[in-house]
Amino acid sequence: MVAVVAVVAVVAVVAVVAIWRVALLLNYLKRVAGLSGLCVVVVTLLPLTLIVSVLTLLNLEHVVFRIMAGLEDHEKSVNDTAYTILVLLTYFSALASPVLLAMYGAFVIGRRKGDKS
Repeated sequence: MVAVVAVVAVVAVVAVVAIWRVALLLNYLKRVAGLSGLCVVVVTLLPLTLIVSVLTLLNLEHVVFRIMAGLEDHEKSVNDTAYTILVLLTYFSALASPVLLAMYGAFVIGRRKGDKS
């Protein structure tokens, strides 16, 4: 029972750290890069979805999750819910990556046209 609580605590800490890093990226993009609105959302989500998509293509998403959370093979029942969330994130990333990439390209082209004027 104590091991289950420890694993849940580690997964929760990893989630908090990940959210904190995304918040820092958003803050950086707003204050330093001067981006706003939809552009900030696209520029924030694009690298995240590409990382998850590449890990999925290489079939490494579950390995990375197990390493970061400190899970072992015999703890499969402990992380079933977390792995389900990871699978949902993977599907979202695979579907969102092309759309975000196209939007990113449109923002880049729009900025370049705006600079030349």
